[in-house]
Amino acid sequence: IKEQFGDIDIKSLVDGQTLPLKTPITVKTFEGNEVVYSIYINGFSDLTLLELSNGEKLKQTKNHKYLVKIDDSTAKWVEAKDLEAGMKILAI
Repeated sequence: IKEQFGDIDIKSLVDGQTLPLKTPITVKTFEGNEVVYSIYINGFSDLTLLELSNGEKLKQTKNHKYLVKIDDSTAKWVEAKDLEAGMKILAI
């Protein structure tokens, strides 16, 4: 955070505020990669830790949704708090 915003006091941020990034970042979307130049503040929530089978660890809000494979032809969006061991995440 410090690299992007310096010494900003996160408690001073207001819902609906947009913060420019010092360095644009690339994020994956369903349409492909997108370069992001700012972030939108939509509040603060407690985070939960998700550890993937490859050892990667992700922190997200409990209501963050992941696209999970149900069977060969079906997938559904599942909130992080409802993920179970063994579920195959298709999209983060």
